[in-house]
Amino acid sequence: MILQLNKISKRRLNQLISYNSETGKFTWLISCGNKKKGDLAGSKTRNGYERIRLDGKEFLSHRLAFFIINDEWPEQID
Repeated sequence: MILQLNKISKRRLNQLISYNSETGKFTWLISCGNKKKGDLAGSKTRNGYERIRLDGKEFLSHRLAFFIINDEWPEQID
């Protein structure tokens, strides 16, 4: 299953998570519920994709990384 192609603003994304391009990992910038600031963000799907839930929507991590690096959403890189 490929997740719906949700979008989020770069401003909002930068308020919620940080991306380390050297490791490919995302970390939380805020604490909310069981998510603590500094914890790794995301979980694996059954197909092995990494996903992150932001503002009630799920995002594939590689799409978020592309958006952060390129300032635009990928058309398709799944």
